[in-house]
Amino acid sequence: MRNNIASPILAILSLGMALAMIKGCEISRTPCGKKAAENEKIVEIEKTRLVMGNIPLTIKLWGKKGVAEKAAAAAFDAVEQVDRTCNLFNPNSELSRLNATAATHPFKCGPLLWDVLRRCQAYYKISNGAFDITIAPLMRLWGFRRKRGSIPSEHEISETMKMVGFDKLEFDTTNRTVRFAVAGMKLDLGGVAKGYAVDKAAEAALANGIRSGLINLAGNGRCLPEPPLGKNTYLVGVRNPFDKKIVADVLILLNQSVATSGDYERFVILRGKRFSHVIDPRTGHPASGEHSVTVISPLAVDSDALSTTMFINGPAFARKFHNAHPCDKFVFITGSCSRDMRIERIGLDE
Repeated sequence: MRNNIASPILAILSLGMALAMIKGCEISRTPCGKKAAENEKIVEIEKTRLVMGNIPLTIKLWGKKGVAEKAAAAAFDAVEQVDRTCNLFNPNSELSRLNATAATHPFKCGPLLWDVLRRCQAYYKISNGAFDITIAPLMRLWGFRRKRGSIPSEHEISETMKMVGFDKLEFDTTNRTVRFAVAGMKLDLGGVAKGYAVDKAAEAALANGIRSGLINLAGNGRCLPEPPLGKNTYLVGVRNPFDKKIVADVLILLNQSVATSGDYERFVILRGKRFSHVIDPRTGHPASGEHSVTVISPLAVDSDALSTTMFINGPAFARKFHNAHPCDKFVFITGSCSRDMRIERIGLDE
């Protein structure tokens, strides 16, 4: 695999960064050619929009121009539907309405939100509680939802932990409702919504006749089943967590998804110490030990959730997980700087 590193990289997918940071606009590129034949030949289109608040979504597709344009539009629509459902910061989203009322009475979920929540229930179980969407009160406590100047006390953490725990969610599968067993609970789908949206965008592109393309939502990416014209695979770079301009590793993918969790994009500094935004819901404290974890899975929703899981649980857990689920593969990066950076690949080149 390493022999292909020198080849042109089609996309760099890493935590919090897409190929192009476009401010409130859309770009579209198609190769030059005669207009009469434009809709018959295979072309490349690339479009970027800001979605989910201010996150860049890049959709690159290869196909007949009219088909590719229609597929791209459908893919953007699919992402917007996920955003309208799962956005914690939109007071009109379905998730916000659930958070506002589920402590007083059961909230009836629409099909999309119910699907997301049931998937999160499965991730909670397979992660041994490391992946937990009830994390929102802890995120707020540590300053990821509001700024604070001090490290939370153990008393503050223990009091907040009373509002955290997937076991405090009451599911009614017959009526498709969710209820909070404890007042003050809130759900945060930040660890899964982007991957879920990427899958929905990919499904929309495939349903509209496109089988070659790359979808990248802030580092959550999915490669479609067929490579670009003239290529055999997609090459995806894993960013060096100590230097954003450098690619630390290159993945060779086809019909796969990728996501990265790291401590170098989102963090808070309290009393001169940096704390990762990835909090272990079992302890109430930010996770530490890894600088970045990249996950390769068939589905983007899985790679998204598993990147958080493995960032918290570490490479030993990831190796056992890979042995049971060979399609899921991992890249861990540790060290203190670029000179002593260590890369551990699990399921790749083995």
